[in-house]
Amino acid sequence: MKKELLISFLEWNSQNMSDIFNDITLIVQGSFALNYHKLINREPNDLDFVVLNDSNLNSNYLNDKVDLWISKLNVIKIYSTNKVFKKISIMFNNEIIEIEIILAKNIKNHYYNEFFKNIYIVSKEYAIMAKIAQIGTLLSANYWKRKDFSIIKIFNTFNDFDNFVKNKEVFNNFIIDRNRIIFDYVLSNYIFWFFYHRENQMPYYSKNNWKISLMSEIEPKKVNIKMFSLLKPTHLYYEIFMKAIDDLLINKHLFLNNIFKNNKNSQFSNLNNGNEIYIEKINIIFPMIKLMFNLNNINNEIVIKKYESKNWTKELVIINKNSKFKFILDNLSIKYRINKNVDKEVILIPGSKNNFYLINNIFLVYILLIMINDCKM
Repeated sequence: MKKELLISFLEWNSQNMSDIFNDITLIVQGSFALNYHKLINREPNDLDFVVLNDSNLNSNYLNDKVDLWISKLNVIKIYSTNKVFKKISIMFNNEIIEIEIILAKNIKNHYYNEFFKNIYIVSKEYAIMAKIAQIGTLLSANYWKRKDFSIIKIFNTFNDFDNFVKNKEVFNNFIIDRNRIIFDYVLSNYIFWFFYHRENQMPYYSKNNWKISLMSEIEPKKVNIKMFSLLKPTHLYYEIFMKAIDDLLINKHLFLNNIFKNNKNSQFSNLNNGNEIYIEKINIIFPMIKLMFNLNNINNEIVIKKYESKNWTKELVIINKNSKFKFILDNLSIKYRINKNVDKEVILIPGSKNNFYLINNIFLVYILLIMINDCKM
């Protein structure tokens, strides 16, 4: 059976790749995780991984490690390989396994547990949230135009959700904690979405309400709209947060172009560069975002500054404990550092001597400014 093959492959990696996995975290998600948690009955037929390092979010660093790992596998076909996403087919024990690897996510450590030594698996809550998000992706216009479009995959996804709903204990526990789970899921994925999505495809966003109705029209016997709607977040700022993500994805090229206008040496951040971006003067970020997104409720006192560090890919943003940013960061459960010597209107962004930054932190500033403006803090 395919499941036993996949388990055998994971165990083999645990035993033979410890020198590579010693400072990265390899996390299994997707159908394998859902089956492992007994949330679906169908056998998994591939493996989906997230690779991360809690203290280093630089996808270039992760890419080197993953490429070294792949070089030790019996690869028979490469579908995609860049510094954000990789898809390959390998031969293992005389059978083919398809593998997908994402290098641009940041899953909080309470959403995964050890499966084998050095190999982890996402929690039940995260696996469910990923399945809900997948419904939004599969019902997007972009997916229906793709060469690999599959109506069977859509039906399988609906069946998976139906199985989840029937598990009353799991379903009810998810409802209780849905605000935190959904916020955390979006925050762990939106950098990856930046590279691969043109808009916010999440079904729990007012712009996408039509997707829930479409689900019932496609498969009325399998999709319980009432139960699906019960999972919608109730957080006061949820819709503002989701619109901020949507606006960023829709306007990402304009966003980057506005940054590059202020660079003497424009370096476009793309799949080959990973999540690094060159910004000559970081202080242009605030006025640029304010003008581009019409943030009229924010005064001009906010200042974005760089703090230079040799470990800039590992550092957190720094704020004053009385900063207006603190409330939002706490609400979104985003880590930061406090420094009493930083003015309360200042946010310090870690950067290199050569003015490179992680896109993650630039977009974090964007979200903070949108939330401050729209929530009128």
